[in-house]
Amino acid sequence: GDDRRRLSSTPLVTVSSLQLLDLLPEHPVVTVPRVAELLKVSAPTARRAVDLAVNAGVLKESSGRQRDRVFTYHKYLQTLTGDDE
Repeated sequence: GDDRRRLSSTPLVTVSSLQLLDLLPEHPVVTVPRVAELLKVSAPTARRAVDLAVNAGVLKESSGRQRDRVFTYHKYLQTLTGDDE
């Protein structure tokens, strides 16, 4: 879909970030440690995947915190809530 195209065209896209995209419909709200666990990768690798997804507009940081940040797959949540924001 559009998300995969956007993410794929991001410079320095990683395999982990594309794997993360595949998991998001099942796990629309994630943290970096959770991504590391789901993808069976290190925290820095997970953080990179999350950062790429954020830069591509796929994930949004939703907690507003510097530590223990929470990211949401906003397109999926829009579908659930019917919210276009």
